[in-house]
Amino acid sequence: MDKEFGMELERPFYLRTKLDTGRIWRVVTAQKGDNLTLNQFKRNSENQQFFLDAETKTLKSVADKTKSWDIENKGKSRNVRLDTTNARWF
Repeated sequence: MDKEFGMELERPFYLRTKLDTGRIWRVVTAQKGDNLTLNQFKRNSENQQFFLDAETKTLKSVADKTKSWDIENKGKSRNVRLDTTNARWF
């Protein structure tokens, strides 16, 4: 458990909405990079699982451990996608 972030390190988890449909964040590979979309839950889908990386302190996809969550435009955008991990968020 990482006390600073309040999450267990290196343990896969799902991010589920509170909407009635209970949709899950999922990684979708596109030509310009990996985007995050909301989709129906699929058990054991690596594209829907994320984890807190102990070394970089970033949220990474289980499907592609070289990429982490990134807020576009240096954190000034509303868009979240996956990009190559190169630094910590803080």
